[in-house]
Amino acid sequence: MYRIEVISAKKKLERLNPNVKITTINQKLSLEHFNVDCSDNFATRFMVNKACIESGIIAPLVGIIGSIQALEVIKVILNLGEFGYLLLLDADKMQWRKLKLHKDPSCSVCGS
Repeated sequence: MYRIEVISAKKKLERLNPNVKITTINQKLSLEHFNVDCSDNFATRFMVNKACIESGIIAPLVGIIGSIQALEVIKVILNLGEFGYLLLLDADKMQWRKLKLHKDPSCSVCGS
């Protein structure tokens, strides 16, 4: 029986958390799309690698930053750790810098 992977993933995630709203997009990946690489097949993986090479991105770096972004989202959802900073990675030296961000009082999103 043929199954659409995005629907299968959505159902599994909804079983884990029935309060979450998930919107799926079932379309073929193209080089014009911005994406987070969670691929489960070589054809997609190779296309992501090609896009990274063409844009001058080092593919493993995408995985490192993506994992950190996912962790930060989980921390926000669970209200863990500290917020309001920017992490910068110097991949040549494998050193992280943390910059404190201040709220902009005139910003309708972060100022209030």
